[in-house]
Amino acid sequence: GVSEGMATITATAEGMEAYCDVIVVNTETVFNAYNFYSGDGYNGYMVEVDTGRMDYRLLDESPVDFVAGDYNGHDGCFYGYSDGGQFWRYDLTTGTAVKLGAPVGVNPADMAYDYSTGLLYAVVPDVSTGLTSLCMVNLTTGQMETVYQDYFFAMTLAIDLSGNIYSITNDGYLVQFVNFYDEDFGESYWYAEPLMEGLGELQYLQSMCYDYAHDVILWDYCEASSIYWIDVNGGYVIPLGDPTGTGVFEFVGMY
Repeated sequence: GVSEGMATITATAEGMEAYCDVIVVNTETVFNAYNFYSGDGYNGYMVEVDTGRMDYRLLDESPVDFVAGDYNGHDGCFYGYSDGGQFWRYDLTTGTAVKLGAPVGVNPADMAYDYSTGLLYAVVPDVSTGLTSLCMVNLTTGQMETVYQDYFFAMTLAIDLSGNIYSITNDGYLVQFVNFYDEDFGESYWYAEPLMEGLGELQYLQSMCYDYAHDVILWDYCEASSIYWIDVNGGYVIPLGDPTGTGVFEFVGMY
């Protein structure tokens, strides 16, 4: 890998100079995900990324067909929902999955675990109303408490180690969900702050996760058949390629 940074190239033609910034990043990283489009929907995969070259291999055979989920590093379990909103705790060490609570009747689009607070979040879009809900998930029952709603269609969720919550809307905006405390009124409220635009329109199941080692977001943009590397602070997006080599994938529960 190469060090992260930026270089400037100068080109001269017919007495005129042009400048181009070339972004150089270290993309050596690893993430795990369940491939919803794999046919049986039960397979978990590990993807190793090394400057655009990917190693895509079977990690485990899950007993649950997850539609969304995330890993909780505090207890070593994967928490997620199957179709219809049945909540599960999947112990990756023993390979056992346990149903928790009753089905909630909705399918989250994506989930993310907040290591700064120990809270699990889900993003739930509603096609009938056009509303997207950001919800806190009860780790014992799977019941979801809505903390924020807005009229856009959010498809993904990722949280950094500081507790900043990110999502990508179906019209290609990267947004941050912000919980703001108003000292004048003594209360807090949520809002969505746009950070980037032009990421492309989304139609299918997406997922993303935060790469804590590199402080970037890894996003499976399946419409473009590529994993994307998103640097929120630097403001750039880099396609890393298709790990499956098929041009068709829908990863869920990336972590």
